[in-house]
Amino acid sequence: MKHILIVEPQSSGLKLVEQALADGYKIWIASAEIAERNIPDVFKNKIAGIIKCDSMSAENVYFETHRFANEKNITFDAVIPGFEYYVEVCSIVSKNLNIKSLNVENARCCRIKNLMRERLTQKNVEVPSYIFLKSEQTELDIPLDFSFPAIIKPVNMSGSMHVYKVLSFADLSHKISKIRSSNDNDLDLEVSKELLIEEYIDGDEFSIEGIVDSLSGEIYIWSVTRKVLGGASGFVEIGHIVSDFNNLENAEKMISYCKQVVLALGIDMGPFHAELRYCNKRKRPILMEIGARLAGDHLPELISEARGISFFKSALDSILLKKIENPQLWQGAAGICFLLRNQEFLPHKIEQRVNSINWKYLKEIHWNITNDPYIYGDFRDRICTARFFGEDTIELENEMKHFYELNFF
Repeated sequence: MKHILIVEPQSSGLKLVEQALADGYKIWIASAEIAERNIPDVFKNKIAGIIKCDSMSAENVYFETHRFANEKNITFDAVIPGFEYYVEVCSIVSKNLNIKSLNVENARCCRIKNLMRERLTQKNVEVPSYIFLKSEQTELDIPLDFSFPAIIKPVNMSGSMHVYKVLSFADLSHKISKIRSSNDNDLDLEVSKELLIEEYIDGDEFSIEGIVDSLSGEIYIWSVTRKVLGGASGFVEIGHIVSDFNNLENAEKMISYCKQVVLALGIDMGPFHAELRYCNKRKRPILMEIGARLAGDHLPELISEARGISFFKSALDSILLKKIENPQLWQGAAGICFLLRNQEFLPHKIEQRVNSINWKYLKEIHWNITNDPYIYGDFRDRICTARFFGEDTIELENEMKHFYELNFF
């Protein structure tokens, strides 16, 4: 029986745990077991055990895992990140345990945004023009001819945390100060003081999900979806629809470009989640970022539902060096919507509106209403998650549009 270590599973990582258990593997979880870095109780009686460690430290994860494996006389067959922040950690631990995984440097380039830009530039893959601002540098180190609007973001975070569109040097200076003075953290990861400042790409944003066959190197694209963005920052995902993308405008260009990115970054196994914009000015796709891991926001679940085959199972099979196949069929369209906390309407008023409508394709809804009135401008503003599924894509899109509008009316 194969033994699999999953480091700090969150979001889609927990669904991967479920898939691995269903496939009959022995699942061990590496976790700090503190605050948000913890394992839901529902899993604790299903998995083989927990290895307590500092999951942010590759050195400590390896030390505790190696010690544990020796004590139990077991050999791990895979070390898998349960969330974006642990991609590089898992590659280092895998290397030290002699387990095939992503190359450590490639994994790091998939995690740290400035390194991602640098690698792609070196490989002649087009990216937004950018400036990397080291922690000791300020706006005075930015060339005077730098054009606006621009985007500023810390190099290490996810979920649109502290991603801002800036319109002037004064605005940029304010946002640099705001990010660097922040006490925010996500899963105990502090917001980096190293910043990426880059060209703003005007155009629709898309998400591309795929899996690389670890045996053949073939890159399989499972989904191309147009993202609906909103919120205070304008960069919070408030929904997307997974459906047959063969007739989607510019899909072939986006897929071809995405494969260039995957090859340039050396993603040679497992799942990937790419975010890009189709630039209105250049008339071609430009990468925002890519992760060598499962997407969040229930996307792998939506893909599995729309395609009638488990994205999680194929991703796991690739990591375990098993042959995978490119999905061919579509069973329908699956979508997700997020309603956001805003300053105009109380959450319970929005909930009343949702409940007063007879939805045809709404399959599942969850509320997360807290007493926190602050508008963050990222994933923390979500108060409702709703999932939709149906065979009629146009009707489903119209119903989801109606749902989106509850954010505004």
